[in-house]
Amino acid sequence: MPTGSITLATGPMFSGKTEWLIEKLANSDTEKALAIRFVLDTRYSNDSLATHNGKQMNAKSAASVSDIRELFSQYKQTKTVGIDEIQFFDDELAQLLEELRQKGVTIYASGLNADYLASPWETTVAIERIADKVINLTARCNACGKNNAIYTQRIGDTTDRVAVGGIELYEARCQEHYVAIA
Repeated sequence: MPTGSITLATGPMFSGKTEWLIEKLANSDTEKALAIRFVLDTRYSNDSLATHNGKQMNAKSAASVSDIRELFSQYKQTKTVGIDEIQFFDDELAQLLEELRQKGVTIYASGLNADYLASPWETTVAIERIADKVINLTARCNACGKNNAIYTQRIGDTTDRVAVGGIELYEARCQEHYVAIA
């Protein structure tokens, strides 16, 4: 029975997670690759994986794990899948990825390591537990400029856990410059 693999890239905002994902998918057999994006992330595009610095790749949108299952039923030839913003899907995503790995699918997943309160995202943790490889990315700290930021600092007023945004709402911060919000 064929066995695929799961590789997870995780880190704070602005650490290059989506760029990494686009690169992995671009280097695969694009005829059999499927890129999936979270439907509510429309910061830079409505139909593409898109980075903060403008790189894009066509992608299918999904709002739930059932939407991802439906995409796989439509694109049966898929041998490689890339899923961006995994933290926004429920942790049932880990079970689906395990099923796909057992069917021989190569999986690349990317998502935030923690929310703005430094609390781990449940789906990221669930996928981290089953991944064959985990890549922990860092970003350039907005306060000191060092490439050691592991936190996402919210600078906007909203207190909702999920608030999709970019530089107007978030900064990357290192441990020294992250300000815990009570």
